[in-house]
Amino acid sequence: MLETIIVLLFPLALLYAALCDLASYQIPNWISLAIVADFFAGALATSLDIAAIGWHFSAGLATLLVGILLFARGLLGGGDAKLLAACAVWVGWPGLPRFCLVVAVLGGLLALLVLGLRRVRLPAWWAERAWIRRLLSAEQGIPYGVAIGIGGVVVFKDLPLVADLPLVASAASQVLEPWRAALTLAAI
Repeated sequence: MLETIIVLLFPLALLYAALCDLASYQIPNWISLAIVADFFAGALATSLDIAAIGWHFSAGLATLLVGILLFARGLLGGGDAKLLAACAVWVGWPGLPRFCLVVAVLGGLLALLVLGLRRVRLPAWWAERAWIRRLLSAEQGIPYGVAIGIGGVVVFKDLPLVADLPLVASAASQVLEPWRAALTLAAI
């Protein structure tokens, strides 16, 4: 029971991070730190061996280094880099290519949506909301934390810690399957 609660905190934290990024273009550091701590607690609760835990953390570290390089080049926000690395800890090396592909596709779709909305005249009541004004401002980038958060939720059921909890994996499959199908069609 405890491991189920621990594991379910991951997608909830991701959705919260996505909402923070959408609303303010900022992802608080504590969210990424909490995601990493949650992985460690989940790994201990599900008896993941120490070598596997080390490999998961190495995937996160490598992803953080790549994220720092992208941040230094102005291609990714600092919070996005940290959130991506925290997710990589959960995903591990075997799932990292698929996770990155899902995030890239979602990020591209998000960019197309935001850039398209920036070209369309929207109802005046939208402009009354600061987060929508910020999102639709040409001076702003794309809140990539949204793609990272949703990407983590999409691959959630395939994560090693979730696979050890059949009830959670089954429930996640039922909830996510319609969304997976829609994303697959959108990517084609």
